[in-house]
Amino acid sequence: MNKVNLNFKKHANFIPQHHSLMRVLEGDSLTYIDSGFKSDTFNIIHIEDQNFTAESLKEGLSFIDNRLRVPCVWIDGADITDKGLEVFDTLDMIRNDSSVMLSLDIKETTEYKPSSKISRTKQKQDIIDHAFVIANNWDPFDVEVLHYYNRASEFLLDQNNSLMFNYFDGEATVGVIELFIEPDQPTTAGIYNLSVLKENRKQGIGFQLIQHALYTAQALGVNNVVAHASDDSVRLFEKLEFVKEGEIVEFGKK
Repeated sequence: MNKVNLNFKKHANFIPQHHSLMRVLEGDSLTYIDSGFKSDTFNIIHIEDQNFTAESLKEGLSFIDNRLRVPCVWIDGADITDKGLEVFDTLDMIRNDSSVMLSLDIKETTEYKPSSKISRTKQKQDIIDHAFVIANNWDPFDVEVLHYYNRASEFLLDQNNSLMFNYFDGEATVGVIELFIEPDQPTTAGIYNLSVLKENRKQGIGFQLIQHALYTAQALGVNNVVAHASDDSVRLFEKLEFVKEGEIVEFGKK
């Protein structure tokens, strides 16, 4: 498993592993999450390599389906084989989406600019405001994102691996980003949930958020940062010398 995909797995499992109302289960070459919510956003089945079996994937899908939840399956594009595509087809699954995997080796001599308009979430309302911006990425608005972060807020305020930052326009949070530092490998971190409200885009906020996350990572001794980016945001990461490492692909029910 490459470092970007491994960080994705650790990030997806981080909150569920530490919350009494959520679970992470393991199958052959995959893990699957019961988030406690119906939306497929958090009920992630993560395939670790191309050796997964139809039986193992079916077990994970059935577990989530039987709890009246909607699953989504993520796999490194490099691990998608003809045999794997046959498995997806047999289980009535199709490709829904993908993200570009990126990585950056941080140099001590590189200077990243923090922003006075960005601050880490410090209280529950900050986390809810953070979740509100993320939930606006869906149309219609995904209210379960709010419920998920509300449920996880107590834990999130009492840890230092998932660092959530809000960008303020006056008193309103209009942009967010998360820096996830691997608990067992603190020199590696991932950037997640880079989001800016539609009406506030094309103002350089996304670029400032990435710079702020990199400034924080560098200050904490992180030397490698990975990220997953949409086609729209790839150029922002490339401006900061991130390099492409492939793609991670989402499959869902037909």
